Amino acid sequence: FCCVIPMTCCGPPVIFVQKPYICCCIDVSEYFGTTIMASPTSVCDLKKYLVCGGPCYKCCAAPLFPGIKNGEKFLADWDKALRGYGKMSGISDSELAVFAVVKDSELDHQAATKVQVAPNQANMGRE
Repeated sequence: FCCVIPMTCCGPPVIFVQKPYICCCIDVSEYFGTTIMASPTSVCDLKKYLVCGGPCYKCCAAPLFPGIKNGEKFLADWDKALRGYGKMSGISDSELAVFAVVKDSELDHQAATKVQVAPNQANMGRE
């Protein structure tokens, strides 16, 4: 099953939160939750229609966890844990998965954004 093997020649693996939208503009994640998806590659960060549309990696992604509430926070914590493991193991950031938020829309203004760690989360566990 090739979708679980990272294809790093086309970019790092991507784990992302997909927010559901109706009619390209109505966010319904409050009612249905979000889906955490995984793609074996970022496909060199290409877009579906070359210059517009969602990211190409959505086409080869598989769902990991459907119906998640607070998916962005979950991925931010996962990203922090993975970066910590990478530092301890000597794995470079370019070889680790990329975490993103993708809105389920074909419009360009619904592009993918990188998951951000909140300032109060960055210092958790250091006390």
